[in-house]
Amino acid sequence: GSDLYHIRPSDTKINTARGDAPFVDFDDFPKCNPVIPVSDGGPYSLKFYKDGYKSGSKTEYADKVEVDNHFKGDIARTVAYLYMHYKTNTNTPSDKKSLTGDLNLNDVIGYGNPEKPNDQTRAIEILKKWNKQDKPSDVEKHRNHVVQQIQGNRNPFVDCPELLDKMFE
Repeated sequence: GSDLYHIRPSDTKINTARGDAPFVDFDDFPKCNPVIPVSDGGPYSLKFYKDGYKSGSKTEYADKVEVDNHFKGDIARTVAYLYMHYKTNTNTPSDKKSLTGDLNLNDVIGYGNPEKPNDQTRAIEILKKWNKQDKPSDVEKHRNHVVQQIQGNRNPFVDCPELLDKMFE
């Protein structure tokens, strides 16, 4: 089965625009121009950058995306949960090895250094920053409770956001 913390409802237009592009803050990427906003007309929107995009051209997948500030903490806590469960070398008490292989944070949070592809330091800093900037909302806390009722476990980073910093010490 699937892990419900990895599955989120999504508008198809937004999901298609994102593809599997990594999350960023475009303020950190000034050369990414133009940045194109995509919205479902409701609370969910993102900005994306596509290398070579020209106004009016058809773009299927983004190269980088940025979610609204009030969802960045949600992203950070979800990524931390997935990293904890599906990454082999974390500072978690479990000595179990992941059955699904490594999760490289640079593939999810777009701050990797091409000269040092295994250095995830900057991606970890961004996760910590977003976690502090956007505290768990009532909706995120409720979702955590509902997922626990279905799948039997919680995302500890929603219950105790300070654990995210501890995991990456």
